[in-house]
Parts: sequence; structure tokens; C-alpha cells
Amino acid sequence: MTATMNGNGHGRVEDRARALEVAEQRRAAGHPVVGSQIAAELGIPARNVTRWIAQAERTTDRPSVTPADAPAATQRPLRPTQPQRSNGRNRGRAAKWAELVYRHGGLVIALAVTAIGLLQSYSHMRDLAVASGTSWPTLIPLSIDGMMAAGAWCAHRHPRYWPAWAAIVLGVAGSLAMNALASRPELVAMADVRLVLSQVGAATAALSVHLCLKR
Repeated sequence: MTATMNGNGHGRVEDRARALEVAEQRRAAGHPVVGSQIAAELGIPARNVTRWIAQAERTTDRPSVTPADAPAATQRPLRPTQPQRSNGRNRGRAAKWAELVYRHGGLVIALAVTAIGLLQSYSHMRDLAVASGTSWPTLIPLSIDGMMAAGAWCAHRHPRYWPAWAAIVLGVAGSLAMNALASRPELVAMADVRLVLSQVGAATAALSVHLCLKR
């Protein structure tokens, strides 16, 4: 205490050595290194003890002062550890996948349902074409569905072009009629069905080409 009261350089060096020695002993014993407690024990100003411990901690492997006694300038921010950065990247990937599913999930479901409906409709129309004895029965459903697809494409580009909507309506009506007759073929004569189906190829081809040439 006398060396501290005198304020000379030699005394401050001795006080610093004593404070760091006590801090090292506290750390070895498993006690917290509190600058104010060490200062009270040795009779040294607490701000000096806190500064010495902070300086020693930066330059050597000395015990660090507790956050309660350390000035704001000596407190170093904690850096995120590798697991925290990894968790952040994982959350980012999960968010991107969730956004992708939210944006395109409806489109995928719609395409899947459309594919199922087209396969079922194709099977019924082909059965009716085979039962009627029409040549090339496999191509009849494809010509009707292709005309509807061409009409939908043209209507998307030219919403006010009425032939496009006519192709869609005729295609839907023809598909529904053939699907219904496929389940009840006795309602009409197969000769009449064959007569109608024989004109389907030429009609759908002419209308589809006209729609595709629309600019």
C-alpha cells in the first residue's frame, strides 16, 4: 500500500506484479478473477487492477477480468462459432426450398392432375374409336387433345381471337361426348360414330394449323 501511495514507477510495477500474481492464483484455484476484489485485497485502485489484468490477458495467457469490472473498451465481441454459421446456412436453404415449393407447388399439382385426366380421357376415346371401326383409332384422341392445346396456346397469346376459344370449346365438347359414349356405346349406332370420327382428323388439323399461323 505504501508503494501505491507514493505513486512512483517502481511501486506501480510491484503493484502490477502482485495483482497479476493474485489473479493467477485465483484462476488456478477455480475462483472468478474480479478486479475490484483483488484491488480491495491489495489496497490498489480498482481501475489500475482492471487495466493490468486486461492488458495481460491480451498479451499473455493470463486470466481475463469479469465483464462487470472490465471497461467497455476492453470487452471484445464474441465471434459466432462454426456450428452457428452452419445452422444459419441450413435455415437459409430451408427457407429457399419452402419458397420454391410455395411458388411452384400448385403448378406441379396441376400438371400431375392434367396428365392423369388426359390419360384417362385418351383411353376412353380410343376404346370408342376401336369399337366404331374407325381407321387409326389411336390418333383420334391425340388429334382432339392437340387441337385443344393449340387453342389454349393461341388464346394465351391472343385472348380476343375467337377461333382459339372455338377450338377449346369444340375440343372439350368432343372429348366429353366421346368419354360418355365410351361408357354407353349402345345409345348410338357405331356407323354414325364412325362417320363423325372420320371427319375429326381433317377438321382438327385445319383448325390447329390456322391457330399456329396466327402471329
